[in-house]
Amino acid sequence: MTRSPEKPVIGLYARHSHSKWRTGLPHHHAVATDLSDRMHQGDLCPVRDAIPPDIDVHMDAFPPAELARVCLELLNGVRP
Repeated sequence: MTRSPEKPVIGLYARHSHSKWRTGLPHHHAVATDLSDRMHQGDLCPVRDAIPPDIDVHMDAFPPAELARVCLELLNGVRP
C-alpha cells in the first residue's frame, strides 16, 4: 500500500516522533498528536529519554470525526 502512489497513506503518530517513521513521499501523510510533534521538535524518544507520558499517548487521542475529515480531504486531493 505504501508503494502505490495513487493511494494516499496516512500514518497516525501518538507517542513517538512522526519524523522518525514518515517517508516524505508526496502520497504519505502524517497525523500527529502534540506529544508526537514535541518528540519530533526535540529529536526525543519517550522510552530512550524517559519522558513521562501525557494525555496524548494512545490512538484515542485522534477523534474519529477529525480523522474522517482529513481522510476525505486527502481522497479529494486537498492537502490539509
